[in-house]
Amino acid sequence: MEWVHEAGISKKRAHSMKSAADQIGVSVFTLWAHKKAGSIRTIQVGRRVLVPEQELQRIAAVGLPSLSQAREQGRLQKLARQDRVGNLATATAEQDREVEQ
Repeated sequence: MEWVHEAGISKKRAHSMKSAADQIGVSVFTLWAHKKAGSIRTIQVGRRVLVPEQELQRIAAVGLPSLSQAREQGRLQKLARQDRVGNLATATAEQDREVEQ
């Protein structure tokens, strides 16, 4: 995806996984693993998966965590989401019981 800058210079807003991997100096496999772990933000357009320019700038500034750290963080985030959903279901069930009484 490209847009034309005010000065007439073409600048990309998002990059393919291959292009992004080349720019930050990692393999495409590593980039996909970080996507799966949730440590990078991507955009899906149809079947294409793109990495926003801002995300590449963030990665260039702070770097990528190790894959083991990224996977652990992703696992903890997933557990927290499941816990929130479980708590919501429990709270809803309790409210239903109160209404019945």
